[in-house]
Amino acid sequence: MANNIFLISTDDLKSETLINYNLDDVITGRCIKNCQEIYLRDIIGDELLSKLKELASAEIAGEDIPEPYYTLLDTFVFNYLLYKVQCEICIAISFKIRNIGVSSDRDVNVDTLQIEGIEKIRDYYETFAVDAENRLIDYLKANNLACHLKKQANISLYLGGK
Repeated sequence: MANNIFLISTDDLKSETLINYNLDDVITGRCIKNCQEIYLRDIIGDELLSKLKELASAEIAGEDIPEPYYTLLDTFVFNYLLYKVQCEICIAISFKIRNIGVSSDRDVNVDTLQIEGIEKIRDYYETFAVDAENRLIDYLKANNLACHLKKQANISLYLGGK
């Protein structure tokens, strides 16, 4: 059951970001799952991710989450997933893999960005995701949870260009 627990909801994403309410929850849910199970797991490890899922499940059942886990979930994991899912969703909604290959949907009234434009938007959100990741790591260290870290803080420097 804990594998089906999302640490951020599709409704949270749609209310806190520019993600359109018309976007299918199946797509949004897959992106949440990917970000949570791949990227977040890579930062905090299996043990802490499982613990956070158990606590989130207990909160759904009406139980309180103790500190420092409440703040970890409600602020740091929430913000990280908020931005990381936006990175993931840029590609997921722009291209479809079909039996004829990879295609891009077009509409008479809407022009879909080319891959370069999509990558720029993804990189824009990735900047925020990296900042949220670093804050998450700092919070874990400050609250004696650093033993769960699989990854140290990211240091990124944009020098321009592609």
